[in-house]
Amino acid sequence: MSQQNEYLYEKTIQYIVKIIEKNLGNPNFKLPTEAEISAALGVSRMTVTTAFKAINKTGAVIRIKSKGTFISPTATLKTLEPLLSSQSAPSATKLIGVLLPSSISSHTLNILSGIISSANNCQYIVADTEMSQELEKRHIQDMLAKNIDGLILYPVDNDHYNNSLLNLALKKFPVILTDRDLPGLNFTCVTSDNKDMVEKSIEHLIANGNKDILFFSANQFTPSSIKKRREHYIETLQKHNILTQYLFNANGDDEASQREFQEYLATHPAISAILATDYTSGFCLKKMLEQLNIRTPQDMEVIYIDIQANNYSSNFTSIPTHISQNSFEIGKLAIQTLLEQLDNPQMIRQKLYVKANFVKGDTTK
Repeated sequence: MSQQNEYLYEKTIQYIVKIIEKNLGNPNFKLPTEAEISAALGVSRMTVTTAFKAINKTGAVIRIKSKGTFISPTATLKTLEPLLSSQSAPSATKLIGVLLPSSISSHTLNILSGIISSANNCQYIVADTEMSQELEKRHIQDMLAKNIDGLILYPVDNDHYNNSLLNLALKKFPVILTDRDLPGLNFTCVTSDNKDMVEKSIEHLIANGNKDILFFSANQFTPSSIKKRREHYIETLQKHNILTQYLFNANGDDEASQREFQEYLATHPAISAILATDYTSGFCLKKMLEQLNIRTPQDMEVIYIDIQANNYSSNFTSIPTHISQNSFEIGKLAIQTLLEQLDNPQMIRQKLYVKANFVKGDTTK
């Protein structure tokens, strides 16, 4: 048996043994079928058959033709000892694929740090998509060819998902999404609580006496997180009986975009505060405000979403009022959830939210 096949064989035995252990007190408990285990683990039927034969020799299970495989009424932990002692180190080590959009973003690096530091019994294959859907597809295929046990993915946000993701969803392969959800695909998603981020920001501005608050975006695309933040911006204003919303989408920070922004502010002179919706938008807005000689907070109060400490320290002379995502906790929760899912493939997929940090700085009063 090759090293790879031996690893899959041991992995299958471990999976079946865990089911038996959990149900020893349930006489005649019926185990999943070979086809179900094959689909759950992504291994061949032959591997499952071979694993069942080894378990059958211990007397821990009874196979009844045309009915299935059942836990033997006489099975005990002692019965399982030969199987537990035979499990080699590779069976305890999970091979996890981690696919992130950038290797230089502090947000994604902190997510990666949270993943790696929170699970010592895993090996990782880490790749960078550079926000390319083609690279994302290629990396997923490469990782699957290396027999990863599960995947943590920060997806390229597009209206159309690549075939690799659709196939993973159909096969119910263990995938945890970070930061961005993919509606329609049954994957667990670990992300910042966008509603909480926006509510904290808008309510701080309202408490300072602002009612005319601009939602500013300069993202070339409109990822799902920005769409959610825009929805929560409108909802929060409506909750406070503020019915006027201001939305501005910049195409960059060139002269033409600056003129458009200047004209927008001139057309809406009541605007007294701005919410910059993400990292890219924040630095675009900062540059525009400087070139238009608009001071913060004297002329305009501003809150920046997604600004990290190492970002503002190199781009701001002092600390701005901002919302900082808890990237490390996102990574930590992602790997913990994936390992739980590997132990229990039938676990219900869900959306898990991590609270962000509100930091009062000198760009609001």
